[in-house]
Amino acid sequence: MITPGNSNATVTVDESKLPNGVTYDPTSKTISGTPAVTNWGPNEETRKFEIPVVVTNPDGSKVTKTVEITVQRDTDRDGTPDVTDTDDDGDGYTDAEEIAKGSNPKNANSRPAAIITPVSPTTISNPTQTIVEGNPVTNIVITPGNSNATVTVDASKLPNGVTYDPATKTISGTPAVTNWGPNEETKTFEVPVVVTNPDGSKVTKTVEITVQRDTDRDGTPDVTDTDDDGDGYTDAEEIAKGSNPKNANSRPAAIITPVSPTTISNPTQTIVEGNPVTNIVITPGNSNATVTVDTSKLPNGVTYDPTSKTISGTPAVTNWGPNEETKNI
Repeated sequence: MITPGNSNATVTVDESKLPNGVTYDPTSKTISGTPAVTNWGPNEETRKFEIPVVVTNPDGSKVTKTVEITVQRDTDRDGTPDVTDTDDDGDGYTDAEEIAKGSNPKNANSRPAAIITPVSPTTISNPTQTIVEGNPVTNIVITPGNSNATVTVDASKLPNGVTYDPATKTISGTPAVTNWGPNEETKTFEVPVVVTNPDGSKVTKTVEITVQRDTDRDGTPDVTDTDDDGDGYTDAEEIAKGSNPKNANSRPAAIITPVSPTTISNPTQTIVEGNPVTNIVITPGNSNATVTVDTSKLPNGVTYDPTSKTISGTPAVTNWGPNEETKNI
């Protein structure tokens, strides 16, 4: 079920990427159904479906996620997937027996001509693993059932930083992904491993390494990190405000809160000599602002109180000119 953060958001699912038998219901925003894979390859035992989901918010911002459905083949429908079933087709002969004798372990009508001594199965330690970017893989050791078998690993499919050592038959190293897509948060590497026995029979396995992107290298992968680039702004904030949640140098523009204007009561007044001025109160727009009044310019008898930010008093003019009748201060 897909639950957008904004209830008014639009959810788009690329239904062309869903497996047969699985559908998306836009009313309930639910993907459901039973996958029906009808085109398995001869040795294919898992099929991964990656379905892009785009959530478009009312403001036009988008969030892209990927739903991943992996179907494990179960040839004989016994509930045990072929990847772990020792007798895929349920015909009573182990896969190892059938491969060694040239019959098809995925066809119950194809059986060995005779019962043979089974070869020990090939084992691969830690064949499927998910790691957070920046961490090494857990060593993957390939052990053929026949000690004289030849192991071939398609090293071209390994991530950068990870290598295969044929002497120890070990895959190891720290993946270095340098080509992440803009919104890509996981990358899966499927590496074919072929074991060729001395009699020419082959066993093919797949090693799967999934790397989870960790943009800010804080140890929390982007798929669960609410601040991918560690710049102090959540991914949701950055997407909503148009900055890049995977670039610490891309941040939302600051919101400027307007400051209220400074006001002065009774700033201009005319009084008759001998009368007090009407109190003049100065109110800054910011309560933490400092007010400075040039008191040297005030008339005698009038003062400024910085605590109440008030000018008050009765002007005393003692220097009138012979014919002067008004004085502006």
